Amino acid sequence: MKTLQLESNRIHDIKENLTRELTELELTVKDVREEITTRKSQCEQIQQDIQTKSDMLNNYSQDIDAEKARINSIVEQVKSKYNYNKSKVKLLSHLFKCDLSLVDEASHVYNFVLKNDYGNEEVFVKFQTDENFPSSPNFQCIYPLA
Repeated sequence: MKTLQLESNRIHDIKENLTRELTELELTVKDVREEITTRKSQCEQIQQDIQTKSDMLNNYSQDIDAEKARINSIVEQVKSKYNYNKSKVKLLSHLFKCDLSLVDEASHVYNFVLKNDYGNEEVFVKFQTDENFPSSPNFQCIYPLA
């Protein structure tokens, strides 16, 4: 009988130990599940932040591309105007067989140095184009230099 009692006590102790270990395991599993849930939520937030920042980056890239295109357009306009003025000066210099320099681009005033048999004479000439007839220039002598 004593053996039976001893065996019963031993089984009871084993059962208590197993119950305690099971409780600890349940708590550990619960903690792990909570940790997984927390980490999953953090991961989702990070993914959302990444998506938001990717969208912002794409928008910035589009803005940068648009600004580059605008700047390139301005550069092309400036180059075109420069080449137009340069070719206009060359054409007028050739037509009048004179030295020609641009004095004031805004008002289209040029400095002509006319060369003839009697020497050089410097005059300022205003070059204008009619908006309706841009290929038909008008010339107006502003004043000769003494």
